[in-house]
Formats: sequence, C-alpha cells, structure tokens
Amino acid sequence: MKVGRRKGECLLAGKTVAGIPALVLENDYIFLTLVPDAGGKIQELIFKPTGNDFAWHSPITPLKIPKYGSEFVPYDSGGFDEMLPTVSECDWRDAHLPDHGEAWQLPARVVEEISEPDRVAVKTDWVLRASPFFMERTITLNGGESRVRFDYRIKNQGNKPWEFIWALHASVAPGGKVRKGTRLFLPRATRLNVWWSKDERLGRQGTWLNWPKELDKREKKVDLSTLEGEAGFAEKLFTEELKEGWVAALEPETREAIGFSFSPEALPYAGIWLNQGGWRGYCQLGLEATSAMGDNLELAVKKYQKRYSRLNPGQSFSFSLWVSLGQGMDSIGRITPAGTFIEPGLKLKAGSIKGALVAPFRGTLEIVERSQPDDILLREFLIPSKRCEISLLGSSRKDYDIILKHWQGDLVDSISLK
Repeated sequence: MKVGRRKGECLLAGKTVAGIPALVLENDYIFLTLVPDAGGKIQELIFKPTGNDFAWHSPITPLKIPKYGSEFVPYDSGGFDEMLPTVSECDWRDAHLPDHGEAWQLPARVVEEISEPDRVAVKTDWVLRASPFFMERTITLNGGESRVRFDYRIKNQGNKPWEFIWALHASVAPGGKVRKGTRLFLPRATRLNVWWSKDERLGRQGTWLNWPKELDKREKKVDLSTLEGEAGFAEKLFTEELKEGWVAALEPETREAIGFSFSPEALPYAGIWLNQGGWRGYCQLGLEATSAMGDNLELAVKKYQKRYSRLNPGQSFSFSLWVSLGQGMDSIGRITPAGTFIEPGLKLKAGSIKGALVAPFRGTLEIVERSQPDDILLREFLIPSKRCEISLLGSSRKDYDIILKHWQGDLVDSISLK
C-alpha cells in the first residue's frame, strides 16, 4: 500500500478504528473505511467536498468486534453491515441462524488488495458456519468518481439446496445527519409492505402502504418520505418488487444525497428502517438493497413464498450495486443504473429540454436527436457530485437522448426524453 496521495490519484492505506485494524479506500471525493474483523463493516463513508460522513453512527454503541452467536443490538454501532442468510434469528434446515445472520459477526478475510493510481479495490470473503454459504465481496473506488462499486458472489458449498436472504444493512446519514426533515426517495408508484411497526402505527405485518403518503391507524396522514425527528415512531418496511432498482436519501439543509442503484432482476426489493426515536430513543435511517421482502428466512419460505433466494449445491449468485454521493439537489426523481441522480424536473416540455442531474463521475453530457445521433445539439462537462443544469430549445415533435460519457470515452448512461 502507498503512503500519501497526490491530487487525482487513489489511495489504499491502513489505519485503526477504536483500536481495530482497518483499511481506507480514498480518492478526491470519497474516504471509505472498511473494518474486516468487524464483519467487513463499512465504518466511514466521508464525502470529502463537505467533510460529512454519510455512514450513520450510534450515539450509544461503540464499534467492537462481534462474537459469533450474539444479538445484533449490542454491536449496532452503525455503518454498513452484511446480512446473510437471514436478518431475523430463526431455525432453518436443521440449522440455527443467529440474529441478523452470520456474515456481520464473522471476520471478513482480506484475499486481494489492488492499489493503482486510478483505482483501488479490496476483495474479502466469508465462510459461514451454520449455513453452507461462501460470500465474496469486492469494493472498488475509481479515480475521479463520487461513487463506490460493490461486487458480490454467493455460493452454496453444501450438498443440498439452501434458501437465503441477503441484504446490505446500510445505516446512512446524508450530509452527516439523520434528523427531522431528512428525506427518503423511492421509484414512483412503489407500494410498501409493513414488516414491523411500533404499536402497529402503520398496521400489522403484511399491511400494504401507499408511497409516499398513507394513513396511520388513527386515520392521520403520514408522509413516509420525510422524517419527523424523535417523534417516538419506528418501522421496518419493504418495497414491493421493484421495476427500477434504486433508493436514496437527502439532507435538505446541505442538499447532499446518497443513493444506491442495483439491478432489480438480481435484487428485487429494498428494505427501509425508519427509526424516529421509537427504538432506543434516537433517529436512524437504514436503506437495504435486498433479495427478499422480509427479514426472517423461515417466514419468507413458509409464509411469503417466492420472496427469497435459493441456490442448488455448487451454484453461485453474482450481483453488484453502486453507492453514489452528490450535492446541490433539492429532490430526486430517479437514479440511473450507473448511479446518476436525476432531478424530477428533467423533461421535454413544450419543445424545451430543462432540468438538472448530478453525475458521480467526470465526463461529458451530450444531447442528441434520436433520429440523428451523430448531431450533438448540446455538450456540457460533468464534474463528479456537482449539479449540472440543462437548458435546450428543441421540438415537441422529436425524441431526444441525453448521453453521459466517462472522461475515458466510455458510454455510462443514456436518458430518453419524449
């Protein structure tokens, strides 16, 4: 590993957190701290342009190395934790699966480190004890990007089929805060399902909710997209099967956002942990890309059929996701598969193209008419994590594409306007 970092370069280095060895992946925009011995936890996700840590940290629970078989709460210090093969403690196929699964409480073995000027990466793996799963994760940070890539491979090393739930339990703090007014964003027309609601405020397990506004049990309108602060509420919710794979949170005061983008074919659901003082007295926001609509593997198989994953002996399951950070936003309409934030107002209206986006990479934005893709009507330069405003007088009788290209020339995103 290198010591010191020049502007524009990436760095892979060692450090200690609470006396525990850790690894740092860093570029001009992101400072990520990984703690292998604490289940491979992502302890810090600092957005360097503002200095804010987008990983939430518990005000009462310090970071420490878990003991296998423990409950999760005494170790819930925050950050991002790996959940496999369940989230809720349960018994399945003659095995007892501990609280929040096995992966978070087993040390992640570091098997490869890549340190290059334009890219750093760390590959870790886990061999689970009660279940027959092997999991491999590679975290990659490229130079000139305000996004991090997570690549996974889960393999059934046993001699019989096994079901599982995988989730990245990410406790986030957009702009370094979780407070009254913090906003949550999901794809439009997404319904939510109640897994647990304190005092059944939003209904019993299995109750369907409209997004973003719904009525609680007292017929009071609730805006699920905006946190109310330490109001005494706590809910765990799951989306229905997603058509677009993304979820995001935004801090309105600093206009900073964090987004997760993933393939809905691989990860069909998102879990939402909304703690507004109803659990242990503090505010916490958890965003989970997940393979299941529920926390308990036994219930997922027996009661909520088809809402879980399954691997035959020797079979593997590979998938990836992007975690993007950005600033200058007031709202989020959607996030592209490559992690670009699109504001809701970006559209073709009355012949004009207006709006804004935030790309997590350095490159160019080009607008072309679909019937003449070689004729570039507008070109703008993209600065990672910065808002790019778009304004072009077009024709309401034509279709347009917004093409986002990486500075190395690769096509990254294409956005259609009709």
